[in-house]
Amino acid sequence: MNSGKKEKKNNYKEIQNRLQDFLKYRTSEFYKISQDEYLFFVQDLSAKSLLIDYGLGGIGVNPFDLMEITEYGKQFLEFTKES
Repeated sequence: MNSGKKEKKNNYKEIQNRLQDFLKYRTSEFYKISQDEYLFFVQDLSAKSLLIDYGLGGIGVNPFDLMEITEYGKQFLEFTKES
């Protein structure tokens, strides 16, 4: 295997490992709440424009699977840190 392919394979594995570490925060179990409560909070944050659902309408993607913090959400976090 040439070094370029080996490097890509290593990068892919590193990304997969980092993704798995990150995904634990996207479960109700991590916060020790029910799935219904978790979805309520995610929907509430989305309704307040603090999160955005990038998977909405995507093929093979469930609602709330691809949530990301919005720029407004980042600004709000900074505001709360300064207060």
